[in-house]
Amino acid sequence: MRGGAAAVLVASGAAALGDRIWADDTDGAGAAAGPRTPRPTGTTAAPSPTPSPLPDGSFALVRALEAALADAPAADFTFTGDLAHLGMRVSAKGRLFYDGSRLRDTAYDMELRSNAAGGISGRVVIVDGKGYAPNRQAAGFDVRPEAKNPPEYAWPVLMVFALTSIQSIIALLSTAPSFKRTGRSYTGSGQETALAGRHVGDYLYDRIKVDGTVSYTLTVDERARPTHLRVTVRAPVKGSTVESHFTTRYTGWRKGPRISPPR
Repeated sequence: MRGGAAAVLVASGAAALGDRIWADDTDGAGAAAGPRTPRPTGTTAAPSPTPSPLPDGSFALVRALEAALADAPAADFTFTGDLAHLGMRVSAKGRLFYDGSRLRDTAYDMELRSNAAGGISGRVVIVDGKGYAPNRQAAGFDVRPEAKNPPEYAWPVLMVFALTSIQSIIALLSTAPSFKRTGRSYTGSGQETALAGRHVGDYLYDRIKVDGTVSYTLTVDERARPTHLRVTVRAPVKGSTVESHFTTRYTGWRKGPRISPPR
């Protein structure tokens, strides 16, 4: 097994606004029989285009997801996770912004809680792969899977980033050997070493020394935007198999705004 520091794993929302269109009474022979309905003032929003059917294949789903998030890259999210063999629990909630055109990276502004000794709790901001913890008044730290020797207090942040980001979803869809669609839900599984993309496989294998199987269920809306991600890790620990579960919910996909580093 490749080496890496043991850390906490976590894996893996602003209702959509709509306008009510009022219908005007039409002029006609019966108009004089009663008062006319007042015409509403202002402009009426154009109807949303009809979404394309959801794809069956994993790579087609990646393309559909990225196309959908190009128009609505921001969302709210909640996350809970329990790394069973270490007894670590992490939760987070806040908003995210996916930059698919320039960096293929996810930015966060969230509140995080963890029972990890010395771990961050409180507000955390992630922009361009760098994390900031304003309540610690610390310099930014690298949250990417390939980061070398991150500070111990940052481990819960690394977990959230590795297992909730959009690029992590893309890595799961692109590399899990087993893949199946049922309605709006997509499931996949495989050895973590088979998850060749960055983030999920690298994080599990290199950082926290978990050598087992990973399965996931991703549910999307009618436009292929993520709404729910559940990741399960099964790994042998002292002669028995231990399961860890990580759940993320995404809601309120919208235009923005972008997320910036704290001042």
